[in-house]
Amino acid sequence: MEMEENGQVVIFSTGARRSADAEDVRYDLIPMAGLEAVARTAAEGAAKYGVGNWLYGIPVSNLLSHAIRHLCEFIKGDTTEDHLGHAAWNVLAAIHMIKYRPDMNDVVHQQIRTSTPPSLPKQPEIGMRIDRVCDDTLFEVVTTFPPKNS
Repeated sequence: MEMEENGQVVIFSTGARRSADAEDVRYDLIPMAGLEAVARTAAEGAAKYGVGNWLYGIPVSNLLSHAIRHLCEFIKGDTTEDHLGHAAWNVLAAIHMIKYRPDMNDVVHQQIRTSTPPSLPKQPEIGMRIDRVCDDTLFEVVTTFPPKNS
């Protein structure tokens, strides 16, 4: 497969030609196992709530809340359902709602504070700085793993 000089046409070894305008969206790069997990989750939802039920509109905050809950369940080790597939489906549905149903985007974007609010006095530093303690502890754990046979 080679590109013509103008970059708009792909010429295959067979001589067939095709436009190259789909190169900026590469569905072939989506991991199939992840896509299958999302498709399985979609099938479960369709069986439980009806095909396309979610298209009536689900608030983005609800979709993200469910995605986060599924990620937390996965992190905690729960294996009762495919939590990563469910989380991915919820994120994809949130993207859809933001693009096609902006009225469903009820997410309030919060600004991250970079300083202590004026109403709260800065707390004095007491004892060791926790980041130093964590760094030293992490260093000890990393340098003594795996445990030496005694």
